[in-house]
Amino acid sequence: MEYSSILRKIEKQKRDNKLSAKLFRYSGLLQAIEFLSQKLTLEQIIDAAFDFVNELLTLEKSAVFVLNGDEYVLRKVKGIENGIVKIKNNDSLKGFAVFYGTLVYDREQLERYFDKEAIDAYQVETVIPLIAEDHLYGFIFTSMKTESSSDDYIIAEVLMKLINNAIENNQRYEDLQKANRELDEKIFNLFAINHSSKALLSQLDIDELYSLSVDVFSELTQSCITGFVLYDEKSERFNLKAFKDTFCKINDITLDLEVNRAAAADPNKVIIDTSNEWDLAYFTNVFPGAIDQLRVLKPAYIVMMLKGSSILGFVTLGETVTGLAYNKSIFELIESLSSATYIAISNAWLYKQVLGQKAAIQKKLEKLISLNRLTRNINSSLDMDTLMGLTLKTLEVSFDVEKALIAVYDVGKNTFNISKTLNINTGRKRIKVNDSWQKVFEGDKVFEAREEGILKFISGPLLKDIGNNAGILILPIYIDRAEIEVFGVLIIFKYKKLLIDDEENMLTMEAIAGHIAPVMASFYRLEEQSRLTTPNYTELFKRDLKAEISDALDYYLDLAVIHIVSEEEFNFNGCRHIDNIRRAFKRVYALSYNDIFIITDDSDKKIDAGISKINKTGSLKVKVYKLGREFTSYDGFFKLFA
Repeated sequence: MEYSSILRKIEKQKRDNKLSAKLFRYSGLLQAIEFLSQKLTLEQIIDAAFDFVNELLTLEKSAVFVLNGDEYVLRKVKGIENGIVKIKNNDSLKGFAVFYGTLVYDREQLERYFDKEAIDAYQVETVIPLIAEDHLYGFIFTSMKTESSSDDYIIAEVLMKLINNAIENNQRYEDLQKANRELDEKIFNLFAINHSSKALLSQLDIDELYSLSVDVFSELTQSCITGFVLYDEKSERFNLKAFKDTFCKINDITLDLEVNRAAAADPNKVIIDTSNEWDLAYFTNVFPGAIDQLRVLKPAYIVMMLKGSSILGFVTLGETVTGLAYNKSIFELIESLSSATYIAISNAWLYKQVLGQKAAIQKKLEKLISLNRLTRNINSSLDMDTLMGLTLKTLEVSFDVEKALIAVYDVGKNTFNISKTLNINTGRKRIKVNDSWQKVFEGDKVFEAREEGILKFISGPLLKDIGNNAGILILPIYIDRAEIEVFGVLIIFKYKKLLIDDEENMLTMEAIAGHIAPVMASFYRLEEQSRLTTPNYTELFKRDLKAEISDALDYYLDLAVIHIVSEEEFNFNGCRHIDNIRRAFKRVYALSYNDIFIITDDSDKKIDAGISKINKTGSLKVKVYKLGREFTSYDGFFKLFA
């Protein structure tokens, strides 16, 4: 065989070998495309990238480094032992993806980004970067078995793009998955906020709302220990209203916190991280010494409930039951829940105030109704005794008065005579007037709470009879004409539940005393007129006798007329026996100073008992006339005196 033909044969074999190598590489690239086009994890992509690079570039030595924290860590190596396993993520590498972002095969460029020690240790000829967008995830050091050709660089560049596309797709897929998870969490959070807000806003009982709020925060955040601290208007401090310990390790907690009035609350600072020094300093400035008291709740976060710069309260959240950290979506949920809770509590407080105002208005209405009823009863009273008894009884039943009395002023003796008492047992009948009573006679009420003040108006023995009291409230019963005319006083010593110095109650009692005054004045005028006007007892006697005889005959009733003659000499004070006679018998007619007639339907025995009672001295002449015995008709009775 000629030499030239041998050379041609050798050249043909070389071409065939080169063609086979190319076909092998193209076939490998197709497999790499097929494999890396699948949904893979970043670890799977890195491992496959290392294998495909070694196989298609026929590498003698290689190593792949992957970013872990602030350094690149060796993941896989080929052909090298005891090489460098960690490479620092320096400033050059941080800007590599943005400022270079392709194969590195020039020695000068290699030393620009990598330490000479690492380059020499791995005999690096080419670096294949693993990049997604502007982030360098890792890189592959390569060293060829033979001298590199242009095909090797083309294959390396194709593999780099293929691998980086796979990494980028993986990253985008993970970002999409993360976005989906966040979206799912947001949907759940919106659902939770909606239902929680409904539950919170529908609860108007403030105490039940405290427990419900703690349950909502605890369940949605999975907090181990949840505390609910709110401002208390009575104590003007912040108190723990409710708490929940999921594992029931804490039985009872008491918190009493004071806010720093000079410290301004930051409306944008809703969530306080207790592990953050700045947050902790801010919270301690607002609530001095609160952290020490809150340690028992082990708060990881504190959620402030704010309206502008004013603080309604806060919720403490402990570590989660699962041990996982709180994420961003939970904080968004917490802020929304905080707002909903604030609105719910404000509504409950306002509702409680409305109920309180409604109850107060209802009490005022009932008091006005009672006052109106008492006024009508006062105006319809027929005598002084009924007036006073009715007034005190109404004060006890409708106005919560426990101890009181009514006294009538005696102008002649300058004393107040006690007429009626309420829950006071005393034999004292008079209250002496001194200089301290001057305000009363000027028409002003007087209130004294201390014992020495009370003793200015009433005696020590009377105060002892009154016993336990809340002070003394003296209300004059007077009419202001040309000058003030005092008829008596209404004195209150104690209410059952109310305060004696309550201004509203004082006004009510003054109104009642004012209604009593004109009625008492009318009784005094009637009494005076009755003393000046003498009835015609003769005509009254005839009229009543005629009616009684008619009824007795029609219904077969007993009837008697008693004639009493007094032999005492005349005096201007009247017959001294008349009061005793009126106490013994009902219908008494004093026809003259000496002659008194009585109409009665009593039995003979009762009549004899009454006569014996009024005629103990025997100075009266008494004769009894019985219907059917001494007389049988109206005219027949008068014939007895013809």
